[in-house]
Amino acid sequence: MDQKQLQKMVDLFLEKGFTYFDTSYVYHSENAIREALLMRYDRDSYTLASKLPAFIIQQEKQVETIFEEQRNKCGVQFFDYYLYNLNKILYNGVDGKGGTMKRFHMFERMQNWKAAGKIHHIGFSFHDDAETLDEILTDHPEVEFAQIAFNYYDYESPFLQAKKCYDVIQKHRCQMVVMEPVKGGMRASVPEKTGAEMKKMHPELSEASWAIRFAADLNYIKGQLAKNHYTVGDKLPEEKVILADGTDVTEQVVKAEKWLIEHEF
Repeated sequence: MDQKQLQKMVDLFLEKGFTYFDTSYVYHSENAIREALLMRYDRDSYTLASKLPAFIIQQEKQVETIFEEQRNKCGVQFFDYYLYNLNKILYNGVDGKGGTMKRFHMFERMQNWKAAGKIHHIGFSFHDDAETLDEILTDHPEVEFAQIAFNYYDYESPFLQAKKCYDVIQKHRCQMVVMEPVKGGMRASVPEKTGAEMKKMHPELSEASWAIRFAADLNYIKGQLAKNHYTVGDKLPEEKVILADGTDVTEQVVKAEKWLIEHEF
């Protein structure tokens, strides 16, 4: 990892008014974020999220051990946001009788950490169907936010169920963190004719910006996580989704994507 480049990115991110930083035990980036962020900025100038992937847990004692290792690596007394990586099998098990999350009492541990001041907000990163998401949020009203893959390309995907999952989150009045708003970079470079239509509508917007803005124009959004779509020096997207001329960007993104599908791109 290029630590100097990371520090420049952190500096620019904070300079533009953004504050939400995300890491994970399996990213192997916790030491790097400590050096680039925690050792250089006041603790109240940013919020830090980290994740514990439930899929690596084989024994209950690992949960506490890994959590404390994360705190030590990041050099924090507390995480502002803490998440488990979750899907149907991890929650209910292959046989439906209870997966890792239930067998090892992982949500109960989260509540204990919050009570002890070691985390401030309870959440999870979800990778499955809307029905399972609804079950988890019904069983655990203590959950304050959920992180899901959400982008305009997969909005009505039968596999990702982005819209259905978003509707479930709204139903439970949780906050939502968006991951993959640019679909792993695929929406940062759209087909030439679609890009031309986008430029015709708003030449000042990048193709990635359309995707970011689509996801931002939702209720209950806490933040977005996008991978490598901007480099230091690029113009960052504005927070507002409704442009100065009153244009609803969401409607125009849907129009552009519909045009793409109609022309079989």
